[in-house]
This record gives sequence, structure tokens and C-alpha cells, in this order.
Amino acid sequence: MLALCMLNGCTDTEYAPKFSERAFNTIKIGDSSADVIATLGKPIRNVKGSSKMVYHYDKIKVDFLIGMDDRRVYEIRDPEEALEPESLNLIFTYDDMCKLLGKWSRVTYAKDLEYWCYSRSPIARSYQLREIWIDVTTDKVISKDARFYWD
Repeated sequence: MLALCMLNGCTDTEYAPKFSERAFNTIKIGDSSADVIATLGKPIRNVKGSSKMVYHYDKIKVDFLIGMDDRRVYEIRDPEEALEPESLNLIFTYDDMCKLLGKWSRVTYAKDLEYWCYSRSPIARSYQLREIWIDVTTDKVISKDARFYWD
């Protein structure tokens, strides 16, 4: 059904003026926000704060950044580096994290993040979602999201 919808044009994606898929694909974890602006231009929308929570495991010194709506792991943080689950070939959810590691030490709201929207639907329909997540404390890209948003 989703593929049929995409082929028949029931998506109305609008992109930021300077956006291209090729340029989006060059953005890497750890790039600066200035690098993102130079490559993709200004986003359509910049949202401070986020809809993500950070689940801290103090004993093993690892944090998991989890989406509140889809309960997907977007980032695994350790003292050395930030790792995207996709770069580890993982499809990892909150439930997977709890099964593997048990109860977390504490949870915080990921207020140190911004997400930059490079696509949207002007009438709130299904569209090609393209977002970049920035950690404002380090001014670095911590995650990218490229998927079909189904409404």
C-alpha cells in the first residue's frame, strides 16, 4: 500500500530551497551545524528541545536517546563517541534496550537538542521526512532521519 501510494503521488513533500538528497547523504555524525548549513542551507524549521528522552545506565556509562512517539533508539552515547544505531546495523527499540540491560539509572528530557527539518508537508499529509539532530552543547550532528512519514 505504501509503495503504491508513493508511486501514485499521494505525497506532497516540500524541501528547503537548497536541499538535495545527494547533499543530505553527505552529512555525517559529528559534522558541525555550520557544515550542515553550508551543505544544505537553512532548514524549513528549527525546533529547540525535542521529543526524545535520554535513558542513562550509570554502571556501564552508556546513554540511549529514545524517541517518545516511536520508542526507537536514535543514538547510543558513550564517553568516547556517539553511535547511530543505523551505523551499527541495528533496529533497536526501547523494549530491546530494557530486555538487554534491565532498568535504567535515570531518565532526562533531551533539552540540549535541536532538530532541523529540511522537508515538510504543507497540508499535513504523508511526505518524505528529512531531519538533522544537533546537540547544542557541542554544536555537532548526532543523528539524521530520512524516512517516509505516513499520515
